Amino acid sequence: MRVLIISCVVAFLLQIFDRLAGGPSFTYKFGLTPELVTGHYYLWQFVTYIFLHDPGNLLHILFNMLGLWMFGSELERVWGTKQFTKFFFICGIGAVF
Repeated sequence: MRVLIISCVVAFLLQIFDRLAGGPSFTYKFGLTPELVTGHYYLWQFVTYIFLHDPGNLLHILFNMLGLWMFGSELERVWGTKQFTKFFFICGIGAVF
């Protein structure tokens, strides 16, 4: 759980710094863009988009991480870290389709 939250926050900060540097290239490269997945084989986007949030809205990531912590910590306690992590990625990747 802690690693997932830290990963999301780090990705959020990278998005902000990238935006301040003049372009959404980080979001473009790691966010889910169907044309890039099908046309240029950016297959990592199936996983990386899960960690991205709107860099223009601090409440977006705060409430997402609050929800992940509130609900995810209980599931992780019951299922264990390995099963919860598997669930997290299956749900995230499944949401693509």
